[in-house]
Amino acid sequence: MRCADAHAVFGNSSGLGIAKLFGRLEEWARPAPKVDTLTAVVKPPAVPPTPAPADKSNTQVVNVPPAKPPSPPQSEAKRPSAPPVAPQRQRIFTVVNRGNQAVASFWASACNESSWGPDRLGKNTLARNYQQHFNLADGTDNCCFDLRVRFDNGQQNTARSMNVCQVTSWTVSNDW
Repeated sequence: MRCADAHAVFGNSSGLGIAKLFGRLEEWARPAPKVDTLTAVVKPPAVPPTPAPADKSNTQVVNVPPAKPPSPPQSEAKRPSAPPVAPQRQRIFTVVNRGNQAVASFWASACNESSWGPDRLGKNTLARNYQQHFNLADGTDNCCFDLRVRFDNGQQNTARSMNVCQVTSWTVSNDW
């Protein structure tokens, strides 16, 4: 509806207010101009402009070096630096139980050790036809391990001088 049509419908009693109202409605109802999205992108300036000083008579130019991060406080005596630590190699080893009893204990110790060390199953058991993974990493590059399992019935299997870097599983059984 145009302003002239509004005057015909509502009469001229409302005066200029209706004309302004309908003029604005016509502006809002116009379709927005099509804008090419590639040309509408505005990039910010690469370096923000620096404001000019208000009074140049009291201005002094000073070259300031870039700020360095603060160094950590040091004690009077220099601390010796620790040697770099090599990442510890993991030796994931799998024990597979094919026996007719559960495995009650599993020990693995380096070939040069005289004792078996702790039971690596702890309070757990390895049920028949199941397997369990163990990390045999001992902080060295040693690959030679002696292995031993004990079944619920007390029977034991032992494997001596096993290279756990090449052989990654051991299938045990008490069926013989």
